[in-house]
Amino acid sequence: DISEYETQPLTVIGITPYVDKVLNTDTVTTLTKGDEITVIFNKAVISIGEDYGPGELPDELIPFYFDGVEIPGDYRWITTYMARFDSQIGWPTDLEFEVKINPNLKSYDGSEIEISDDLVTRFKYNTNKQEMSLYSISSEKANELTDNKWNPYTRALYPDGSWAPGSDNYSSYGE
Repeated sequence: DISEYETQPLTVIGITPYVDKVLNTDTVTTLTKGDEITVIFNKAVISIGEDYGPGELPDELIPFYFDGVEIPGDYRWITTYMARFDSQIGWPTDLEFEVKINPNLKSYDGSEIEISDDLVTRFKYNTNKQEMSLYSISSEKANELTDNKWNPYTRALYPDGSWAPGSDNYSSYGE
C-alpha cells in the first residue's frame, strides 16, 4: 500500500563498509585506503534524474558527517536513496571517528529522518595503526673500520670482551 510507504519516516537501512548496527552499536569497523562509505536509506532522498555529480552538495542533502576527524572528500548521491563519501586522500592511519547521519535530512517526499534510541544513526570507524619495519642497515663507515666485516645484526661486544645478551653472533669480525 503506497500510503503506508509515504507515512514512514526516513531511516538508515544499511551502511558499507558494513557496521553491525543491529546487534552492537559499539562495533568499530576498520577502513582501508580505498574504502568509500555508503549509506543506504529506506526512501528516495533525491528525485530520479536529479544528479548531484562533482561539486559540493547543498547542506540539506549532505547525508552524514564525520565526528572526530576532517577528511577531504566528496559526497555523492549514487542513486535516489544511496549516498557515498569518497576520500580524496585515502584513509590516513591512526584515525578513530564516527559517521553520524544528518539529523536535518529529509526524503524526497518530505519525510524527516527518524532519530531515536531504537534506530542507530551513528557508526564507528577507525583506520589501521601506522607500522614500520626495518629490513636492512648499512654503514660505509662501519664497513671501512671493520675491513667490510661489519654486520648490523651482531650483538654488541662489551669492552671486557663479552657479548651482549641476544641471539648468536653473526659477525665474522675478529676471526
